[in-house]
Amino acid sequence: MALISYPRYNDRDLEKDFRHYWANCPQKKIDKVDQDALACFLEEGRVLPEATQYFEHNASKEIMIGSMALGVCAVNRVIYDSVSDIGYAMENFPLSFATISMAGATIGSIGGMFAVFAREGLELKHCDPLVHLLALHQTLRIKRLLGTDYENVTATYNKVSLRVSAENRATEPPYRLSTKEKDQATATIIEHIMGGKARDLALAYEEDRAARPITRVGPSAREGLEKDLAKAIDPPLAAFYAEHAFLAEKRAKDELAAKQEEEAKIIGRREIDAARKASNNEWVAHLLGYSSAEELDEFYKLKKPPRDSD
Repeated sequence: MALISYPRYNDRDLEKDFRHYWANCPQKKIDKVDQDALACFLEEGRVLPEATQYFEHNASKEIMIGSMALGVCAVNRVIYDSVSDIGYAMENFPLSFATISMAGATIGSIGGMFAVFAREGLELKHCDPLVHLLALHQTLRIKRLLGTDYENVTATYNKVSLRVSAENRATEPPYRLSTKEKDQATATIIEHIMGGKARDLALAYEEDRAARPITRVGPSAREGLEKDLAKAIDPPLAAFYAEHAFLAEKRAKDELAAKQEEEAKIIGRREIDAARKASNNEWVAHLLGYSSAEELDEFYKLKKPPRDSD
């Protein structure tokens, strides 16, 4: 299951206009789709050419090149027809030259008009046939991906997000959620609601919030929807926080255990170094004829010159 979030199409500067959709398909596949095209599909029912962000197509250059190629072909044809009979061409050279010039000028004029038209109009994406083809391809791709099982859950998302934020403020600092974790909690709760018995309740809530004030349900029914939706939100919210607290405690215990293990390694290395140093001292003492390292230390102390008295 996937959660799709995007600013409203054609109004991308206002965060309050974010839309949220739930879709019965893998989130990884949704993330691979062009988000502008996906937003346009959800708003318009199809991908408009203006939403194809990853396709640059210069129609004016293509039409100008095509016109030039057409002009060259036409001129070549005129030349071929004119000089097929060399004798006739030499006798009527002025006429042949005029015919060729007129054909070239005509084709050039047509190409110029097409180029101007393309520069003024066809550079716009909605006039580009290849962009239309890309938009159609993206529309079919998104239709195959989403199918028919996707719903607008904007109002439900906002309510869940507010509930998560309120719970987070009431939680002790070690167990509070980060911004990313709050988004994960909201998505998890939406998935739980839309994948369970509370789906119809969420859809009824969405329908009431999207309706005009005159057609919305009465105050008592609206209050009942609010309470029922809050009851549906609380269990998955509590489960998410319980799991988060468990993982936070486990992470703290693991960090403490790792720290203690590192300290034990440091102490062990120090003890090994001390034992190795003592063993070396014993070996040197026996090599010099002393019975122990302590006897050698006493000898060194006796050999030290006394300090000068003040």
